[in-house]
Amino acid sequence: TGKTYTTASLAIDLINPQFQDFNDHSEVMKEYNKNLICIDTETGEKTKGSIKDGQIGFVTFHQSFEYEDFIEGIKPTSDGTNVTYHIENGLFKMMANKARKEPEKNFVLIIDEINRGNISKIFGELITLLESDKREGKVHPITVILPYSKESFSVPSNLFIIGTMNTTDRSVGSIDYALRRRFDFATLSSQREVVETLSSEKALKLFDAVQTFIEKNHENELDIEDLKIGHSYFLVGKNDNGAKLEIKWKYEILPLLREYYK
Repeated sequence: TGKTYTTASLAIDLINPQFQDFNDHSEVMKEYNKNLICIDTETGEKTKGSIKDGQIGFVTFHQSFEYEDFIEGIKPTSDGTNVTYHIENGLFKMMANKARKEPEKNFVLIIDEINRGNISKIFGELITLLESDKREGKVHPITVILPYSKESFSVPSNLFIIGTMNTTDRSVGSIDYALRRRFDFATLSSQREVVETLSSEKALKLFDAVQTFIEKNHENELDIEDLKIGHSYFLVGKNDNGAKLEIKWKYEILPLLREYYK
């Protein structure tokens, strides 16, 4: 349904209000890639890992992703003979530190598949710190002591988080309610007009036929909006003679419909 497409535009809008070319996705992605963070991995006085430049970070959550990857943790380093351990900053802590040093800029962290990670395990004390009124400079600022570095830590107000999640993914369940109330939510639905604008007439007819099939066969306890197939499955270009659409139908759309039907 265009989640990744949309988050890039949101991130650019937050960091660069002067940017205007949102209708040209190639220009959006050019600006997006130009602003991706570059990490300095040199060891500092106490910890390793900081951001050289850039204002946009991207990470994908999964079951193996942990607090030590996201906030901070103790990591081993080998010189070929000996193993030493140091504290290494995770992406969120690096971005928070950078945002704190440059309060005149906005920073954006995009978390793809946010509901696929173990939220409590990854976020830790951030469950409290993320609330808007508990950010630095707000009415009820909260500071915690981090468990590894023993540093005082809070979240600056100019660090934004954008998360994406697929509501049809029943294998990981819904997002933690404690985290849910710290976010605003926007639903990206399957849009017929996108197929009509960007794809062929055959693709539009197939889109309508698939949606009709789902409407006629869905079970009452399932939300039909969760079952509708995203418009990106049908984007084959205006000039497709049916060859690309046939491949998408055979290997992407039909197997999904069979799984739904089963």
